[in-house]
Amino acid sequence: MRQLSRLAALLLLGLTATASADAIRYTITELTGLGGNTTRAFGINASGQIVGESNVTGDNHMFAFLYENGTMTNLGTFGGNTSSATAINASGQLAGYARTGGNVDHAFLAVVGNITDCGTLGGTISYGFAINDSGIVAGAGYLAGDATYHAMTYDGTRHDLGTLGGTNSAANGINASGQVVGASQITGSNIYHAFLLSGGMMTDIGTLGGNASTATGINNAGQIVGFANRNSSSENHAFLYKNGVMQDLGVLSGVTSAAQAINSSGQIVGYTDVAAGTATHAFLYENGAMRDLNTRVSNGSGWQLTYANAINDAGFIVGEGTLNGAIRGFLLTPHNVASPKLKLDGKNAITTPLARLTIKGRTTGDVTSVTYKLGKKTATASGTAKWSLKTKLKPGKNILTIVAHGYGGDSSPTKVTITRS
Repeated sequence: MRQLSRLAALLLLGLTATASADAIRYTITELTGLGGNTTRAFGINASGQIVGESNVTGDNHMFAFLYENGTMTNLGTFGGNTSSATAINASGQLAGYARTGGNVDHAFLAVVGNITDCGTLGGTISYGFAINDSGIVAGAGYLAGDATYHAMTYDGTRHDLGTLGGTNSAANGINASGQVVGASQITGSNIYHAFLLSGGMMTDIGTLGGNASTATGINNAGQIVGFANRNSSSENHAFLYKNGVMQDLGVLSGVTSAAQAINSSGQIVGYTDVAAGTATHAFLYENGAMRDLNTRVSNGSGWQLTYANAINDAGFIVGEGTLNGAIRGFLLTPHNVASPKLKLDGKNAITTPLARLTIKGRTTGDVTSVTYKLGKKTATASGTAKWSLKTKLKPGKNILTIVAHGYGGDSSPTKVTITRS
């Protein structure tokens, strides 16, 4: 019989397979390097540089890291015993906070080998939570006496951004235009509302019907994400705020969710519970739908992805999950794949006098494996490996069935009729 080959490209006789409607899948990379058993990833830039925090061997304290080209670098502290890197811009400048020798945290602006103390707003503590491509750090700083903290930015000089009339506030995101988002207590209350600071004016962007909200990120188009109460309960839902309207992004199957970041394409990542009070799962929201990222990686990976914390404009996602019982940082690399397709070099109906045949072929393209069955013989080939099926033909008609499996789903079964004369 003719040799089966090139199992990808086109279906037998040029027929097209039907793809899964959601064909975006991811390969997952564990972020390791400092030797400890806990790692969390908080930010990623266009170059794929990743920042977060990790402990080191024999030490439970967390340290800020930069991860690139498979290497994790400890960024150190201000003389204390802990630090965290929370964001990174296109130039590789990092924001975060580090413990001083006086055992208090200070916001920092850093590149590898140089970490700058952003100082405070008169108190002893500050935090850096975001950075834009101009190198402006956004976060929060305590005022004198350490009883009150305000949202602040640092561009070589510290700027107190004030509040919505309440006591405390903090900035969580900043875009290329210098628009800042975060949360502030409102007048006469200890309740926080999400805010947008633009053109020097801080605006309350409201809630989803409840009494509280927090903005966590903003993209260069001014679209804002975060989480907000829907009613008088403490149940939060992720939101997208654009054109003056706050949209409820919903949940998967639980009751709470939170959006952590948004890229220039409007892709949103965050986390949601999958049933009330149970496990947290990382999500991607795009095209009007929330997707559980645990269903977008290979089965049997051993991971449970719990928090998606950042996404760059190429769709690469970082966050944290559990692997073998430990909290580990992850990188998800997207694959915009087509559905599996098949091609047969030859006819789909063959007549032969032979009682035994060896069928050979290979998998290529975006196919992860191929399963084929002839009579009682079933086998599976994975990846792009060559495969070979030795089988015995019964007299008369034999049906060879081939199914390709891929990130986009399964192809329709392709059948070849082999008649032993």
